[in-house]
Amino acid sequence: MTLFQIKIIVQLKKQRFNITNTAESLNVVQSAISRQIKLIEEALSLPLFIKKGKRYLDFTKEGYVIYDQALKIEQASNNILKFSQEALQEKVGRIRIATTHTQAKYFLPKYLTRFRTLYPQVSFEIEQSTPADLINKVIESKADIAISTEQIDQDESLITQFCYQWHHALILPENHPLTQFNEDTITLKAISKYPILSYVHGFTGGGIIQSEFKKRKLDVKIGLAASDSDTIKTYVKLGFGIGIIAEMAYDSELDQPLSVISLKKLLPQFDTKISYLKDAFQPKYLQRFIELVTEQNHE
Repeated sequence: MTLFQIKIIVQLKKQRFNITNTAESLNVVQSAISRQIKLIEEALSLPLFIKKGKRYLDFTKEGYVIYDQALKIEQASNNILKFSQEALQEKVGRIRIATTHTQAKYFLPKYLTRFRTLYPQVSFEIEQSTPADLINKVIESKADIAISTEQIDQDESLITQFCYQWHHALILPENHPLTQFNEDTITLKAISKYPILSYVHGFTGGGIIQSEFKKRKLDVKIGLAASDSDTIKTYVKLGFGIGIIAEMAYDSELDQPLSVISLKKLLPQFDTKISYLKDAFQPKYLQRFIELVTEQNHE
C-alpha cells in the first residue's frame, strides 16, 4: 500500500465515508478515490467497506483493523515531517489548541504571553468547541493539544496531565437580597429561591451544578443556560436571574456592578487538564508550552 492509500483510508473515516468530501480533503478528483479504494481491496483480498449500492456506509470488521493501523502509519508520517521541520527551525512553528471559551479567555492568556517571550516565532491557532469535540480534534490531528475540564481523559490514545483546580462562584446583580451573604453563610437553599443562569450540560461543570441541588432535594429554575461565562454575566446584569460561573471568569473591575460570592464550600472543585496524542512527535516548543500550563504539578 502507498502512503496516499493510507491517507484515503483515514480521510474516509474523518469525512464519514463521503467520497466527494474525501476527494476535496486530499485535493484529487472523486474517480481517483474510487479507483484507489478498488486497488486497496484487490491488494488486500479483503472487503474493507460496508456499502449500499454505490454509497460507502462504514468499515467492515476487517476494515476497522486496517483503519487502526492506517492511523498509526499516518501519525508516523506526520511525526517524520514535524521532526524534519524542527531540525531546520526548532524555534519556529505553530501550536494548535482545541479548548472551550472559558479556558481560552480566562486561563490561557497569561501562559501564551509568557510563552511568546520564549518563542516569539511560534504562532497559535485556538479553536473553541464543545468538550466532546475537543478530543476528536486531537485524535484526528486537527489540534496538537486539548484543554478542558470535561471528557478529556476518556481515550487511551491520549496522554492527559493536570493543569489547575477551580471552583464556581455566585454572581449577583446590584442590590440583590443575596448580597447579605458571604461564602461562609450562603446556602444552596437560599440560592434555589431565584432563577439561576449557568452553563449547559457538558460545559464548565454545568451538569454537576444541577445535580448538587437535586442531592439536597431542592427545586431550581434554570432561567438561562449558556456555554460561556460572558453570556451568563450579560444576562445577570439584565436582571434575568443570578449566575453561577467559574470563579476565574469574574473580574472585580470589569464586571461591575455585579458582586461575587465563592461557592467553593458548596460545590465540588474541578480539574482542568491538557491532553495530547501519546504517539505524536512533539517539537521542543510544544513540550515547553505543555510544561508551562502544567507547572502547578511541579510546585
